[in-house]
Amino acid sequence: MSPHPAIPSVPVPLAPGSCLGAYELGACHGEDLDGFDYDAVERHSGRAVTIREGCPVGLVARVGAQVVPVPGAEDDFRDWLARWTRLTGHWEQAGRSADLARLAHSALVRIEARGEANGTAWVCLSPATGRTLRQVAEAGPGWPDRATVDAGLHACCNAVESLHRLGELHGSLTPERVVVLDSGTWCLPLPDTDPSRQPLSPWLALEQTEAGRLAGLVTGP
Repeated sequence: MSPHPAIPSVPVPLAPGSCLGAYELGACHGEDLDGFDYDAVERHSGRAVTIREGCPVGLVARVGAQVVPVPGAEDDFRDWLARWTRLTGHWEQAGRSADLARLAHSALVRIEARGEANGTAWVCLSPATGRTLRQVAEAGPGWPDRATVDAGLHACCNAVESLHRLGELHGSLTPERVVVLDSGTWCLPLPDTDPSRQPLSPWLALEQTEAGRLAGLVTGP
């Protein structure tokens, strides 16, 4: 008899109507190797938000509502969860510090709340509706002028610098990840905890690739 119950190899999102903290989940509208993004509402106000749930592919499975490490990945998941929790805490701190200094980084998607449930962690994000920088660039006529691009890059650089001061890296600043909001401002989504887990991209720095790491290169601000 197997010492471990049979569990799926790929995690699935929570069902609509599930609750995390003060929020009721709707449909899952996005996923990557780190977890799921859900449409959600704050129950007492009905306000729309986005919930991101940590659920790393290859390390965990869903059993009922619970997120459980797959057999043999317990230590890796524990390390991943600690890294993800530290990252989201620093991201939230960077945004609040900017507010106190009246230098709000519009390029940092705002973390409104954080919590733990079902064996993993989650964060509540302010909705960031718009198009990716890639989509804007490929839309043809109407590409933003130089002043708009400079303003977007300046906001992104300020945001990344605020993370660097806390010892964090973004690691996935690509045209597919930077969002140009409906307001015209640029917004950085939460980064991958480990870019080397993502499919190889021409935008990765050498030290973010497995080959670079084997060569002794390390990531840094």
